[in-house]
Amino acid sequence: MSIAFSHNDEEYRDEGDETREGAVLRCIDEDNLEVGSHVWTAIPKPTDPKRFLPGVERLLEGISERAYDECGECAESWLENLPKEKLQDLEETLHGAILAWMERNNELPYFWNVEQVQKHEVTPELIAQATGEPVELVRYRAV
Repeated sequence: MSIAFSHNDEEYRDEGDETREGAVLRCIDEDNLEVGSHVWTAIPKPTDPKRFLPGVERLLEGISERAYDECGECAESWLENLPKEKLQDLEETLHGAILAWMERNNELPYFWNVEQVQKHEVTPELIAQATGEPVELVRYRAV
């Protein structure tokens, strides 16, 4: 499991750090953080693309509305009151096709969420550890 880090609690990076301490030190070093600033660490949580796919009810409603607009009253109740099994079958088929397309075209989500966020205050000791500078120099610079 890797730990992600952020200097603003909005944009997290995952560089493969295995501990929160390692992620904090990397963030301090890479982002040139100063004493008193903060680092947030969190566990990356993969994004499930299925959460963003359209529901079939809304899709069928749109199809039905277009049919009504073009053909009038005779299409009014088309695709309404379908059994749950048919809706579920259509959703599985549709989502399967979309996910297969995403995978084939390298369009799966590259983003993720975070969980178990922790806030860490940057101290002179952490800066010294991250940068290799003596603590005395870091304290002098921070004053």
